Amino acid sequence: MKKESLYIGCSGFYNNDWKGSLYPEDAKSKDFLSLYSQKFNCVEINSTFYRNPTAKTLLKWSDETPEDFKFFIKIPKTISHEKRLKDCKEDITAFCTHIQDHLKEKLSGFLYQFPPSFKNTQENIDLILNNINPVCLNVIEFRHESWWNNEIFKILKDHNIIFSGVSFPGNLPEEI
Repeated sequence: MKKESLYIGCSGFYNNDWKGSLYPEDAKSKDFLSLYSQKFNCVEINSTFYRNPTAKTLLKWSDETPEDFKFFIKIPKTISHEKRLKDCKEDITAFCTHIQDHLKEKLSGFLYQFPPSFKNTQENIDLILNNINPVCLNVIEFRHESWWNNEIFKILKDHNIIFSGVSFPGNLPEEI
């Protein structure tokens, strides 16, 4: 039987409120990721939702973390919230390639977080399936309950896309 790795982390590492608990009271913000990676083995990067990280930043993140550390990268809001995947295939490819080229084996995957107004429609399903790069590990976080049904779970599973949600309506199948 293959032993699976368990990755546990937080949504972000840059948090001054963690001084005195996760980080020493006198910790400098430039040391947060290194300190964080001593306690956790992965992190979701939220800053990419707002701006594209430079190659220098990505390489710094990689250098400051252990060899087996993993990053989950949030897709920019220009793609998920503003354009809502319309005409985004090239944008997604460029963004994901930039991240992959610099994080390399430390990249775990990408998180697409959609706004509550992004509802389950055939058009939106088609946008997801036609724009998201199937080569990468992709997680979709829907914030509208119309997505929480067996048909969507099957479609996502068939396309190797992981379903995620911050709160659920209570009707998820047990295998989720």
